[in-house]
Amino acid sequence: MTENLLNKDSIICALIMIIGLFLALLFPWFADIQGLASSTETSITADNPEAVTRYYVAKTGDGTNPILGWSTAFTNVQDALTEAILTSGGEIWVAEGVYYPDEGIGQIENARESTFMLADNVKLYGGFDTNDTTFYERDWERNMTVLSGDIDQNDTNTGGVVLTITHIVGNNSYNVITANGAIGANITKNSVLDGFTITAGRANDSSNFYVQGGGFYCYGAGNGNECSPILTNINFSGNFAQATGGALYTDCSFGGKSNPQLTNVTFSSNKAIEGGAIYNTAVTNGICNPFLKDVTFFNNSANWGGALYNNGITGSIYPNLLDVTFINNSAENDGGAMYNYGKQGDSSPSLTNVIFAGNSAGGDGGAIYNYGYSGISSPSLANVVFSGNKAVFRGGAIYSDGSENGAANPILTNVTISGNFAGEIGGGMYNNGYDGNSKPLVQNSILWNNKDNSGTEPLFGNIYNNAGTVTVTHTIIQGSEGSSSWTGGSYVDDGGNVDINPLFLEPIDPNSSPTTLGNLHLQSNSPAIDAGNNSFINGISTDLDGEPRIVDGDKDATPTVDMGAYEYIEYIFDGYLPLIMR
Repeated sequence: MTENLLNKDSIICALIMIIGLFLALLFPWFADIQGLASSTETSITADNPEAVTRYYVAKTGDGTNPILGWSTAFTNVQDALTEAILTSGGEIWVAEGVYYPDEGIGQIENARESTFMLADNVKLYGGFDTNDTTFYERDWERNMTVLSGDIDQNDTNTGGVVLTITHIVGNNSYNVITANGAIGANITKNSVLDGFTITAGRANDSSNFYVQGGGFYCYGAGNGNECSPILTNINFSGNFAQATGGALYTDCSFGGKSNPQLTNVTFSSNKAIEGGAIYNTAVTNGICNPFLKDVTFFNNSANWGGALYNNGITGSIYPNLLDVTFINNSAENDGGAMYNYGKQGDSSPSLTNVIFAGNSAGGDGGAIYNYGYSGISSPSLANVVFSGNKAVFRGGAIYSDGSENGAANPILTNVTISGNFAGEIGGGMYNNGYDGNSKPLVQNSILWNNKDNSGTEPLFGNIYNNAGTVTVTHTIIQGSEGSSSWTGGSYVDDGGNVDINPLFLEPIDPNSSPTTLGNLHLQSNSPAIDAGNNSFINGISTDLDGEPRIVDGDKDATPTVDMGAYEYIEYIFDGYLPLIMR
């Protein structure tokens, strides 16, 4: 039975949450709201043991005393954020509803510069019902709380959420949320955004530099500056940027710091020229280490980096991705899901337990494009699946280019690459080491049934080297003829390689790519079982499913790691098959 990956994570739990964060720029109206601060008091309850000030926001509030409860709550997020900033922090509880950044004291109606301004030591929580009395009653999935850039309120939406940028109409906020660590206090992990949908940002004014981060603009550039908030239970939907980061733009350039932590976040149908969902930049001595866990990228698009663009030009950027899924993202040019650019710097993300399925590029790199031009772009991958991705030209799954004395040397450990397609060469991987270095290391992995213009049988269909060199060990690789008769040359045999059908539960036809169909778990008689090398897994204790990484699958009393992203585990099904992917 065929499992569609979209159903796996119920991916667009679509209008599944609602984002929050608010405020607007502290301009002339600053003085107007100072009187508000004098009435604050501390709220101490069982679930507020540190006695931080709490503010309530609800559409049904009357605004008379927002720290007492829902009936007297602020009616807009802007006023609560402003008050929290004036009193040096606190937490804000926001009830379900749609909120706009041009609402509140001192705001100018329909002003596109209006934005919810996140500050340090402010924790903004959405997803409440006005009957909730404790934090633990909150249900952010049911009680959708939306922060919307649709300030003239004429976009086509569903429950206040814009599902695609084509539904944006008229004048919208350039940035729905702004966190600026270069003005005022740094934005640290004490700044929290949790339980919101962020939608309908439209950063499209190049004359005034409003071209980045339509959903969330996070600025930590400059020596000593920082923008590293915590984002949890967030949905970014239908945001646009004319240049970079349709949903989220993070900047640690010029010696700054920008290490946001994203957990349980979905990016759907966002768009930009670079980084349809996220653009991370570390230009000129910046060092950025964003962390993404349980994050899903679905149906985002860009010219380069359909979902994620990591720009390490003359700086260093090392995103850490754990349990992340890229589905149906697209790039008009290169990097259908992810583009890593290390020109004269370093852009080398770490990927663990990651799925790339059904992504596409109009140029090279159907899923990932690594560009180490005069620098480094050498990501590390463990327990990663590339299935049903497509590139019009080269590298159906991965394209690596180390030209101009650069290095693009990814390390692939327990990676499965199958059912990918390149219109020209390198259905699985394309490695360009011309005038530089592209020397990937592939270990404990499977490359099978990928296709280019030579077909699926030749080695070139799975890995193609253009002045590059790939070292392969303990890997199933189609067309290699195995370690006993290795092809040699730019293909370095490090032993333990075989050329035998891995026997997936449901193979993927590369001609159908981009596709999310198929099941790349192993059948019980797969030659990949117990055929890897335990020394390569470097402390990774589980596979892509979260199952034990080393199991005695062939029952020879010697537990050995399997090849590929999934460890074979015996189950008793009673007629039930497991999900395709995690």
